[in-house]
Amino acid sequence: MSPTGSSRRRLTTAVAVALAAACVSTFTTGGTAAATATTAVSSSTTQQGVASLLPNSVVIGHGATGFLTAGGDMSGDGRPDLLATDKTGVLWLYKGTGSATAPFSKAVRIGGGWGVYNKITATGNIGGGPAGDLIARDTSGELWLYLGKGDGTFTGRTRIDTGWDWFHDIVAVGDANRDGRNDLVVSHRGEGTAGRLFLFPGTGDWRAPFSPVESVLTSPRLAQTDSRLF
Repeated sequence: MSPTGSSRRRLTTAVAVALAAACVSTFTTGGTAAATATTAVSSSTTQQGVASLLPNSVVIGHGATGFLTAGGDMSGDGRPDLLATDKTGVLWLYKGTGSATAPFSKAVRIGGGWGVYNKITATGNIGGGPAGDLIARDTSGELWLYLGKGDGTFTGRTRIDTGWDWFHDIVAVGDANRDGRNDLVVSHRGEGTAGRLFLFPGTGDWRAPFSPVESVLTSPRLAQTDSRLF
């Protein structure tokens, strides 16, 4: 059931706070990555554009041409990690170090074939396993789950839904509704003057990791062709 009245306002506020806290959960990069002490961000703008948005950011690398996604500890050492794909579709893991000046260790190759996806999001632990998980959307709109093993690698993929080409942004926001499980926020730009924001509450069950969708916001800003959550 979708929230109404004051409960909708509380949920919208919670989602907004969660989005702000998870502002680096998923993004597409134009080749420049920047990081603060504990998180990493990227932008399709120039390095100067990143610096203007995050004046305390530190450039940590160049050359990533696919997706970057940070969403929790995937290697089992208690520190948040970063995943990136290159132009050949290879997925790389950058383990977090906890250092502000060198926040990630040298890249470790996870595997190839990730070029079939047009969106990759590290979600944190959504399947009830030992570590952070990964979801990926292919060009036909099918959504796939990769369960983290706790050593920086993932199990084989499991299809968990279809029709996700309707959504534009797919962002992991942690526990937005305060039920102890990680959630997902997605956006749809709409066919008219207003786009919409949706919450998929987490279930903690890898077989069906998200509850039915809840609409939390409608805004003209979300309908803009250049609008992005992150």
